[in-house]
Order: sequence, then C-alpha cells, then structure tokens
Amino acid sequence: MNAFIKEFLTSWQFFGNSYLSGWLIAVALAQLGCLVVARNQAFLGAAVAQASAGSVAIALWASTAFAIPWLASHEGDPGHAANTAAAIIGGTLASIAGLARGRSGDSSTAWLFLMGGCMPMLLLATHPHDLEQVSHLFASSLIGASRIDVEMFAALAVVIAVGFAVFRRRICLVVLDPTFASAVGIRVNWWSAGLALSLGVALGLAIASAGTLFTFGCLVLPALIARSWCRTLAGMFIAAPAIALMVTILAFVWANHRDHPPGQMAVAFLGAVLVLGTGARRLLTMVMRVAKKHS
Repeated sequence: MNAFIKEFLTSWQFFGNSYLSGWLIAVALAQLGCLVVARNQAFLGAAVAQASAGSVAIALWASTAFAIPWLASHEGDPGHAANTAAAIIGGTLASIAGLARGRSGDSSTAWLFLMGGCMPMLLLATHPHDLEQVSHLFASSLIGASRIDVEMFAALAVVIAVGFAVFRRRICLVVLDPTFASAVGIRVNWWSAGLALSLGVALGLAIASAGTLFTFGCLVLPALIARSWCRTLAGMFIAAPAIALMVTILAFVWANHRDHPPGQMAVAFLGAVLVLGTGARRLLTMVMRVAKKHS
C-alpha cells in the first residue's frame, strides 16, 4: 500500500490538477445526484450527458457550416469556451425537459438521449478532427485539467453544498412531495426549474472537462449507494459526496498504479461498491429479520 501511495504522490506534479478536478466533480455531482435518484430519474443523467455532448457536436459543425471561427475547437484545447457553453446550454435544456416535468418528461428524456448519441456521428462524419473531439467527450478523460478547472469545481461543490444546507427542507419537499410543497405555498415549478438549471450547468461544466462517462457515473452511482443505506434524503446529501470522494481517491491511486485511465477506474470502483453495498444491506436485513423471528 505504501508503494501505491508513493507512486501516486510522485505523479502528483504532473496530474495533480486532474486528480483534484476529478474529486471535486465527484463531490459536486454526487450531491445533485441525490435529487435525480430520489425522483427515480437516474436515466435523466445519461440523457443530459448525451445532450451536452451532442450540443458540443452542433457547435463544432456550425463553426464549419456557417464559417464561425470562434466556435471552432483547437487541438489540445478540449475545454474551449464555446464547447463548454454549448455543453451547458444542451445540459440545461435537457434537465428542464426531464427534471422540471417529472415523469411526464420521460419521453423527452429518451429522445434527448438517442439524439445526443447519434447526431455527433452524423453531423461530423466528414470532419474527423471535430469527431475526435466529441469522441473524447464520450470516452471521458481527466487528463489536461488546469488550475482554473480546480478552482471552478471547488466553487461549484461549495455553492451546491451551501444551497442544500440553507434550503434543505424546501428542496426535500419539492423532490419528495411536490403536492404538499405546493399546498404550503412553495412554488414547485420555479424550484424544479431552478434545480434543473443547476443540474444542467453542473453537468455541462463537468462534461466539458471530464467527459460523459465519469460525469454520469459520479452523478448517479454515489447517490444510489447512499440510498441503500440512508433512510432520508437529508442523509443522502451527506453520505453521497463522502462516498464519492473516498471511492474516487482510492480509484485514482489504483489507476495510477495500474497505468489505467482514472475516470473509467473511478466508475468501475463506484459500480463495484454499489453492488457490494446493496448486497451487504440486503444480507443485513435478512439477518435482522431472522434474528427478530427467533427472539
């Protein structure tokens, strides 16, 4: 174990910003993922991720089709401002279509997921460089993050945490019981739209920096793990980011030792923890039931 840590610390001078960005993205998205999971709309995260990547493809295509040079992305610049803006816009629209409309938005969510997956390949089929840029987003890569990314995601994680701390009760009511929330005077539509906007902006920023796989994994997997152990949404808000941070730290250390991509390793670790955690929870429940019968 000491050898793993020494190897990881040695790589810090080269990939420190990438590691920090990944951990902060995981913490920020795990908090928002609690809202999506609590509403049983985990698939929405995949649709938003696809829509964000598809929006980047549209921006790249428009840069050539309409001769708009400031939309073009240059080699070695995956975090181009136009790409990031396109990802945020696409993610926000997809979030509003799904999260703000609740179950009635399922058809829109499915449509966005499918279109977000096929449009990049169709629009950029004759533009290999731009297609490579979008494929990079789908594949997920944390390599190349800058200090600005670290500061941006640190601010994002803090803003989300403060927002949940201050408005925890209202958010829980809007997510879990919108009918009662409306009855007590809470503007459910406005709050749902605000939460959808927050989700879209966070996912758009994360996708532009880390890609769709890592972003979607950090959004839903920690929240699913937390839900199997926490009885309340407020408890999930605390457990999910803690789980995301601990697991991604371990995953990045192991990925560095094995010379594997950290984003994919983190998703694999989170998926394994979900399976093991859910199984342990069910086993514990069965043992408690048996013990209760024999007591």
